[in-house]
Amino acid sequence: MFSYERIQTLNQLEMFVYKYVAGHLEECKTMTIRDLSAKSHVSSTTVLRFLKKMGYEGFSDFKYALRHHDEPDRFGQVEQEWDQLPNF
Repeated sequence: MFSYERIQTLNQLEMFVYKYVAGHLEECKTMTIRDLSAKSHVSSTTVLRFLKKMGYEGFSDFKYALRHHDEPDRFGQVEQEWDQLPNF
């Protein structure tokens, strides 16, 4: 979800956000940006800066990625099932 190279660019406050998110992925799926900022003891602006550095457009983009992170790739699943059909 987060690349090592991007994590290396974080400042101290952004690392607070990273550590909180990494340790509470399930909880973060239902949080607001204010909840996340309060739990990680930083401002909402710091959370947004963190998300931008991680490659997200904003908080909604991040939450969408969190919610769909563990889902199987539906296209890959369909493609795999298609390959199993006998050739006519």
